[in-house]
Amino acid sequence: MKLKFLIRNAEHITRNAKLFKLLKLFKLKTQNFQTSNSEHKTNQPISQLTNQPTVNREDLQFLPISINVTNKKILLIGGGKVATHKGSIMARFINQVTVIAPEFTEEIKQLPFTFIEKEYEKDDLVGFFLVYVCTGNHELNAQIKVDSEKLGILTSVCDAPMLCDFVSPAIHKEGNVTISIGTNGQNAMQSVGIRNQITELIKDGKIHIK
Repeated sequence: MKLKFLIRNAEHITRNAKLFKLLKLFKLKTQNFQTSNSEHKTNQPISQLTNQPTVNREDLQFLPISINVTNKKILLIGGGKVATHKGSIMARFINQVTVIAPEFTEEIKQLPFTFIEKEYEKDDLVGFFLVYVCTGNHELNAQIKVDSEKLGILTSVCDAPMLCDFVSPAIHKEGNVTISIGTNGQNAMQSVGIRNQITELIKDGKIHIK
């Protein structure tokens, strides 16, 4: 009887030891999975999300070009004040713009665009040539940039030049003449100030563009 008891006790200890090892292994794998999964959250630096090398803002380089958007589809994501301001500038050049947002200001609804009242989804990007992102939600803006890049769509994120494939300069437009001022994504207010000086010179007749 004593021998049988010792055998059963030994078997019990052995099973517990194996169970302990399995639990330890499971815990280790769970920790590794959580660590790996956390590396893919949107709070990563955007350079990692978009597979771009890390750069400083002062190192950004933008080409001063005009893009042919004739018969091209353009998407504006956002319906608040920032999107309204951006849309009012875009409306001076184009009207084939689709605007997506859960709600819109009364001002933006006056623009000659197509409006779709909904929350953003990745599939909304399909088929567009350019995308402007002005949601007011920084995390969502960054995610839209990631989604756009995967689809090969050039994207501009308002007030975030580090996320932009292109930026909008300050402009003075009269007829077919457009004067644009940019600061390489460094200082929008400086661009606006210089633009305003040019506008005054034109009004005073000191610059003739006709």
